[in-house]
Formats: sequence, C-alpha cells, structure tokens
Amino acid sequence: MKEKENNWLVVISVFVFILSLGAAIFTFFTTPEGYTVISGFASTSQAYINLSVERALALNFTVYNLSLGSGRVDNPYNATINTATCTIVGGNWSNNSPAMGMGVGSPGSCGFRLENLGNLPLYNLSFKATYGAQEWLGGTNPVLRLNVTSNKTAGGTTPACRNLTDGSINSIRMQSGYQVGTWFDVNTTEFIACDIFNYTNDADVVRVDVLLVIPSDSQINGATGNVITAVGYA
Repeated sequence: MKEKENNWLVVISVFVFILSLGAAIFTFFTTPEGYTVISGFASTSQAYINLSVERALALNFTVYNLSLGSGRVDNPYNATINTATCTIVGGNWSNNSPAMGMGVGSPGSCGFRLENLGNLPLYNLSFKATYGAQEWLGGTNPVLRLNVTSNKTAGGTTPACRNLTDGSINSIRMQSGYQVGTWFDVNTTEFIACDIFNYTNDADVVRVDVLLVIPSDSQINGATGNVITAVGYA
C-alpha cells in the first residue's frame, strides 16, 4: 500500500512539473514584446558623458600695421597724421591713403582693428607703446594718441567696449575719467580704455585709431617705428 502511495506521489510530481513547464513556455512565447518578458523584475544601467570646457583668452589685432612709407614735415608746420579721418596734414608721406597703407590687413581701412577671439569677456582692456611721443618723435610738443571705439557687425546691438558700472557704450570710466571715443596719450604705462571687452561674435571688435603729430624740429632721420600693445585681463 505504501509503495502505491509513493508511485502516485511520483506521478503527481511529474504532472505538476510538466504543467508548470508548459505554462512557462506559453508565457514566454505569447508576451507582447515577443518573448522578451520573463518576470516582473527590471534591471537598469546608466551611461555618463563627461567633458571640460577650457577658458580661452585670445586678443588679436586683425588690422595691425600702419605703414606710411617715406615722407617729410612741411616746415615750418607740424605734420598731423590722423587715422580716424584718414588724413595727413603738413606732410608728404607717400602712403597717405587708406588703400596705400593706413591700416594694412583689411583693404581700404584706416586705423587698427582689435578682436576678442576668446570665449569670455576681457576686463580692463589697456594699451601701451614701446616709446612715448617725446622719446620716439622728439622735437617740440610731439603727440602720440589713441582713440578706441566699439565696432559692430551687421545686426549687432551690443557694444564691444562697455562701461563696468552700467554696461553702456561711451560711458565715462570712473577709474580714469576716460570716455570711449576720445583721444588719450599712449606711452610705456598701460592705459585702461575699456572696462569690459565683449566676446560675442556680433560685438567683439574695437577700432583703435592713431593720432600722430610730428614737430617740424623733430630729429628723426631715416626709418623709425613703434609698437602698440593691447592687454586684457580675465
């Protein structure tokens, strides 16, 4: 009797196993995802993107060379060279037109062009020269001055050179009293002309004009030159 009971238990166990296996196979092949769901549990994993953006500082004179060629002062007058008006008065330098050298680097332009090629604004944009007017030109009351104005590309509304306090263009700077668009003497000491030099593509260029007055009693003889350096701080 005991042996029969054991046989029935074996038969029932086999039947339950076959029934369970069939149910599992049926579920596997009839799920909406086409046999992809086996149970109610889910497993997740994550992927990450990591990068670092470097700060880039890049200041560049895109129009960089004021080449006047050979000439002389018309005595007894002083010679005045003004790139803001593209004129030379009181002298006979050969390259006295925009197309002939006043601002070489971009055809038909006078003065220099300075561009912020970086990806952040520059503060306290300053200018200095290798030689001051007296040391370079000599004579009585020589002049070496610069004039910084904001340039805008087509459609641009933001000034390239902005005031630190209110962000406006042509505002008087509180530190030195300089107003954008007026002349200042340049020498070996840095002169701050622009509080904030913008970097956006439609407002990242300033025009830098030069005013030279060469006295009639200047002792210059032969070729001479000077270097204007622009410095910006992050």
